[in-house]
Amino acid sequence: MIRYPLLEPGATIGVTAPSSGVSPDMHELLKQAMRRMENQGFAVSGGDTIWTQYKAKSAPARLRAEELNRMLQEERIGLVLPPWGGELLVEVLEYIDYERIGEKWLLGYSDISLLLLAVTLKTGIATAHGTNLLDLRSEIVDETTAKWHEALTTPAGGSFEQRSSELYQIEWKAAAEEAGADTSEESALRLAGASDGDAFEAARSATSGGDSFHRTETVAIQDGTFGRLGSEAADGGLFRVSGPEASRNEGAFESARADAPNESSFNPTVPETSAGSVFNLTEPTVWRSVSGSDVGLKGRLLGGCIDVIRHLVGTPYGDVRAFRERHIPGEPVLWYLENCELNTADLRRSLVQMKLAGWFENCSGLMFGRSPANTPVDGYTAEDVYRDMSEELGVPVLYDIDCGHMPPQLTLINGAMAQVEFSEEKGRASVLQIFK
Repeated sequence: MIRYPLLEPGATIGVTAPSSGVSPDMHELLKQAMRRMENQGFAVSGGDTIWTQYKAKSAPARLRAEELNRMLQEERIGLVLPPWGGELLVEVLEYIDYERIGEKWLLGYSDISLLLLAVTLKTGIATAHGTNLLDLRSEIVDETTAKWHEALTTPAGGSFEQRSSELYQIEWKAAAEEAGADTSEESALRLAGASDGDAFEAARSATSGGDSFHRTETVAIQDGTFGRLGSEAADGGLFRVSGPEASRNEGAFESARADAPNESSFNPTVPETSAGSVFNLTEPTVWRSVSGSDVGLKGRLLGGCIDVIRHLVGTPYGDVRAFRERHIPGEPVLWYLENCELNTADLRRSLVQMKLAGWFENCSGLMFGRSPANTPVDGYTAEDVYRDMSEELGVPVLYDIDCGHMPPQLTLINGAMAQVEFSEEKGRASVLQIFK
């Protein structure tokens, strides 16, 4: 049995960064996104980790887990929505108190998909693979992305339907990099005056402008590491090294992230008007099938970003067989998968590992998202990978679906029953998700 949370009107959205936080020069964008949620009638509670970023993480693993656990257990929070993904969410999995997670939604993608899949497999609570918070900061949201709200407000026993998008994005406009900024993390620390063994004072100051998301804090940080504020800060907030020059360069460093925002994101003084959109949707969307024919698929959805969810194999957090037996006995699984950075050989190795671990037992089909990666190895293409998987598993395979790092993307619910109808002639599909 799958348990489906329900996002109520006026619920509180908890914003925490179990993977990467947001660098100082992009704080205004984060506040824009949080205000947008408030304008939609939600209360917003921002944790300390969202404002900090150092060495590929928002904070040490235990501190990230502490904040995440608090939000997952707090009754008033109806949705936990990180600002975006990152690199090292895997570090927090062992510190999550799965038995005390409340019935509430988790929404995100990229590195966050690791958390989503682990939570659903461990608890049977549905989780939502879809947009991140920063991509919701604009007044204009495309129809595909906007479905996150309908999905999360659908009651148990109900259903919602999505259709493939009209257009998709092939690249972010990273203005900071185009301007020639040094995007290395080492450069950011160098400009801040940091070196191994240094102890220095650093301050993070931001005016709230009437919102309640941000505070002004000062803390001494030894050797560039994290620390908790002492008694002089009533909230005991978390802090990371920053400085004026470090802030500017770190924004450029963040632009290299696969899920980083687009051109207007790198100049917070340039407002996004009602005529603007976060995404740069320019290319016609065409879903494809390995068989070259119409496809119908049905099964319980599970999936995420292959780059990270593959690391659940062999751990207590990736026991797909136990999940099937306990929560969906006898029902087929329909996998959705997307590739952020893997070449085709690594993609193939990852999928074979999942297969050997039993993840694809009683599988009704595979759906692969559009990918900015999939670099061929010795002529071995992504299409070859998809064909090999279809032949080995004896199941239909769709690819270039609206899922992953080339937006927009569908909101796909881990644990929900899905019915997919694909038309080869039109290159389009409908996805009905049933909360049963």
